Amino acid sequence: MPESRRVHLLVVGDVVESVGTRSYLREMIRYLRLAGVDTRVHMFQFRLNGKMPAGDNHIDDFDERVFVASGAKWFGCLPRPFYRLYERLVLLRFLRRTMRQIKADDALVASGCLGGVHLLGSRMPADAWWLKLGLIEEEGGGTLRFRVRKWIESMHARRFRNRIIVSEPMGGFVDSEYGEAAGEQLVLPCLVDLEKFPSVADRQALRRSLGLDDRLIVAYVGTAAPWQCAAETVALFEQLIELVPDAFFWVFTPDQDRFRALLTHIPEENWRLEFCPHHELAAYLSAADVGCLLRHRTIVNRVASPLKFPEYLACGLPVLIGPEVGHYSDMVRQERLGVVIDPDQPETWSRSIEEMQTVLATSGVRERCRHRAQQLSWQAFLPQLQCSFSRTSRTAAE
Repeated sequence: MPESRRVHLLVVGDVVESVGTRSYLREMIRYLRLAGVDTRVHMFQFRLNGKMPAGDNHIDDFDERVFVASGAKWFGCLPRPFYRLYERLVLLRFLRRTMRQIKADDALVASGCLGGVHLLGSRMPADAWWLKLGLIEEEGGGTLRFRVRKWIESMHARRFRNRIIVSEPMGGFVDSEYGEAAGEQLVLPCLVDLEKFPSVADRQALRRSLGLDDRLIVAYVGTAAPWQCAAETVALFEQLIELVPDAFFWVFTPDQDRFRALLTHIPEENWRLEFCPHHELAAYLSAADVGCLLRHRTIVNRVASPLKFPEYLACGLPVLIGPEVGHYSDMVRQERLGVVIDPDQPETWSRSIEEMQTVLATSGVRERCRHRAQQLSWQAFLPQLQCSFSRTSRTAAE
C-alpha cells in the first residue's frame, strides 16, 4: 500500500446531542486509521449547557477529545447572541491553532460551521475535502442567517477541491446548488459496522425469552421527534393489529413518555418500550421481523443516509421505509428489501401491510437483507477509503 500522508479531520458543530453525527465520525476515524491513514482529529463543540467544562472534553462512546469554549457561567448569564459571538471568537482562535498544524502536503477533511476557515485561507492545503453530512435547508430558509450560511457553503464549494457526501442524491443537490467538485467526489454513506451488527445471539432463543416466539415483531429505533414520523408509525401499527391481532411493537427510544402517550389506544400486551446503548442494539434487533424507517417527502430526507437502514438489514430485518429516503427507497423497491410506505397517505397503508406480509413470507428475505448490509458496511468501504487517500498522497509525491 502506498504511504498515506497525514489527514486532519476538522469538525465544528455538535457531536454531543447529535448521535448520528457522532456515530458517523467515530467509525470514519476508526476506519481511516485501519486503512493506514495517519488521522489527526480537531473537534470544536458548541456549548449546549453550563455543565460542560471548558477546554478538551471526553464524551461517552467517542474516543476523541472535543473542545468546548470557556465561559460556562457566561452561557447562563449573557443573552444568547452575545455568548455565541464570544464563542465564535474562541472558535477563530481554535481554527488558527489547528490550521497551523497542517502542512502543505497534508490533507484536510472539514465539516460543520467552517466560515472562519476562509479567513485563514492562506493556510488551506491543496488537498482539502468538504465533508457534507446534512443540509442547512433542514432549519428552513428565507432568514438572514440562512442566506449567510448558503454564502459560506458556496465558498466551501470553491475552496475545497474534493467532497465527501453521504448519498448520491446529496451529491446531485450540492452540484446543482454550487457546481461540480473540481476534484474527487466520494460517496461515503452512514455505514454499518459489521463487527457490531448483527449479533451472534440465537434469534429463536431470544424470541422465546421474550415470550414472543410466534408473534410478528415490528421494531422501531429512534426518538419521538416529528421528523422521525413517530405518530405515523404508531398509527400504522394500529392498522396492522387489526389484521394481525397478536403483532408486537418493540420500541427502542429515549423518549418513552412521549411514546407511551402515543400508544394509549393500543393494548399494553402489544407493545414494549425500552432503551439501550446503541452498541447493544444488535443483540436485540435480530429477534424482530421488520424495522420501521418512515419519513416524509422532503428535500432533507431525499438526500439522507440514515444509519438505521443498514443496521436493520444487518440484523436480517426488511424495512418499512418512506418513499424518498436517499437512494434507499429505490433500493427497497428494486431488491425487495421491505416495503415503501408513504406516511402521508394512510389510505394506502392496508395495501402496504399486505405487501409487507408477502415480503416476510418470501424465502431467503433475511439472508437477502444481510447480503445488502455487507455492501453498506465500513468493512466494504475500507478499500475505497484507502484508495482515495493513498491516491492523494501518490499524486502529491509525483
